[in-house]
Amino acid sequence: MTGRQNSERSGRDEPTTSTQHHRVNLHLIHLARTEVDEPHADEEPILCERNRHASPARYTRVCIEPAQSNEEPQLIVLRIEASAQAKIPTTVGFRTKPQLAQTMLQRALAGGLRPRWVLGDEVYGNHRALRQWLEHERQPYVLAVRCTTAVRLADPDTPGRHRVATLADALPRAAWQRHSAGAGSKGPRWYDWALLPLAREEQTSGHHALLIRRHPTSGERAYYLVFALRPIRRDAVVPIAGQRWAIKQSFEESKQEVGLDEYEVRTYDAWYRFMTLTLYAHAFLAAMRARQRPRKRGPRQGPKSSR
Repeated sequence: MTGRQNSERSGRDEPTTSTQHHRVNLHLIHLARTEVDEPHADEEPILCERNRHASPARYTRVCIEPAQSNEEPQLIVLRIEASAQAKIPTTVGFRTKPQLAQTMLQRALAGGLRPRWVLGDEVYGNHRALRQWLEHERQPYVLAVRCTTAVRLADPDTPGRHRVATLADALPRAAWQRHSAGAGSKGPRWYDWALLPLAREEQTSGHHALLIRRHPTSGERAYYLVFALRPIRRDAVVPIAGQRWAIKQSFEESKQEVGLDEYEVRTYDAWYRFMTLTLYAHAFLAAMRARQRPRKRGPRQGPKSSR
C-alpha cells in the first residue's frame, strides 16, 4: 500500500497497522505527501503491514481533516514500505486530479497536439489554478462547476459576485432555448440552455461565459464555465458541453473491450505500460469503427422551451 494509492482510493477505509487498530478515512486526506527519512520525535508513525522482502522504510506526512468543523486537523506520519516493492520512482508523488490533468495537457501541447476544447466535470471546473493555466495557454474550455460557484457578470448593471444557481433562478422565460446536447442511445438529448456573458477574472484576452443546462421535465440544472478566444455563441457551445459524457463512455468501453480494469497492480512500470497499451488499443478500435460507419448526428434545435 503506497502513499499515492492511499490518497487516490475512495470509498474504503484501509487498516494502517497490524498492532494497533488505526483506520484512516482516505476521503479526508487533503495535503500532498512530503517524504522524509524519519519522523520527528513528537510524531508517532502509523505502520503499514510489513513484508519480509520490504526495503528500508520511508515515511510520509499527511494531514487528516476532522469529521467535525470544530476539531483541529490531525497530522500523522505513515510509514510506507510497499512503494519500494512496487518500484514507484521517488520522483512520483501525490497529485490531485486537476494537477494530473494539467500535466497531461502540458505534454499534449508540447507535442503539438492542441485540442479544440478541454472538457471536465466539477472537480476540474472548480479548480481555479487549472482554469487560469488554460487561459494563459489560450486553450478554450467548457468546465462544469458547482451550483455554489460565484461569478461576476459582464453586465455593469449587475455588480458584485453572484452564485450561479441564484442567477439561474432569476432568468426570465425568454432567456432559455431548447437545443440537443447530441445524439444519445435513445435519440437526441434535449435540454433548455441559457448563456450569460461573464466579466474577465484575469488579465488575459478571450471571452468568458456561464452556460446553464436545465432538464425540460425535472428542472435539474448543470452549470459550466466557458472560455473561448472568440465571442461565445450558445448554439455553438451547447454541442461541445454535450460531448463530456463520451469521456465516461470511453472508459466503460475500454473496460469491456480491452480489459482496462483487469490488471492487478504489481509494479509501477508494468501498470503504466498496460494502461497506455489498452488506451491505444481502444483508440485504434474507435478509429476503425468511425471509418466503417457514419457518425450519428442529432438535430440541433427542438421545440420551443417552456418554463
